[in-house]
Amino acid sequence: WAGSCQNGQLRVQTLRTAENQCGSCNPGYYLVGAVCQAIYTYTQMGLADVGHCAGGYLRGTDSTLSVDACQNLCTDEADCQFVSYLPGNGRCIMYDSSNCAASRLTASVGFTTWQKDQAQCVDGAADYAINFCSQWCGTGGWAGCGTYTHHDYTCSCAGCNGCPMVPVSPQAWGGSCWNGQLRPQNQRTAHSQCGSCDPGFYLAGTTCQAWAGSCQNGQLRLQIQRTAENQ
Repeated sequence: WAGSCQNGQLRVQTLRTAENQCGSCNPGYYLVGAVCQAIYTYTQMGLADVGHCAGGYLRGTDSTLSVDACQNLCTDEADCQFVSYLPGNGRCIMYDSSNCAASRLTASVGFTTWQKDQAQCVDGAADYAINFCSQWCGTGGWAGCGTYTHHDYTCSCAGCNGCPMVPVSPQAWGGSCWNGQLRPQNQRTAHSQCGSCDPGFYLAGTTCQAWAGSCQNGQLRLQIQRTAENQ
């Protein structure tokens, strides 16, 4: 299986089951299934073609770009908060947040301006390093797959990977599983109990151990390709 991964990196060869499967994403993107999606969304400021930001200029380009490519430039720049685009020649201009709002656009026919917003309730979002849904899903003390209010917004993780609700209880077993995945909540009897292991590791009790050993007259396989000792 081959292909490409837009805005990220392909899965390692041994983990692919189809073409174009992403395994990790570039900064500013998060993994949804096997696709990298932008953490940031863009809200149009006022009407289309009414102008660009009145101030806060950062940088721009006279290259011929699509509107998506222009917004991607803003996504990749941490200081970019607004972006104005001129479709006639593909000009893209980035601004900070000092002087740009729907009521403070400089009339310049053709330019449309967007504000960059961080997507909420998604994996990869930087808000307090919480991976919404997947971190809550199956983790005792979190909201499971239900609806959860975090600061000033509410996240609904209904149906995230089909996981069940986990009772919020101080007795819920949690922890982590190095090189593998935790047991389902209803099968745990202690913290940090592995239920399955990543390629190249095997389950020894409740921990994942690496297949190891030696290779006489050669080199061992890559770790993720091993299924036994001494390969």
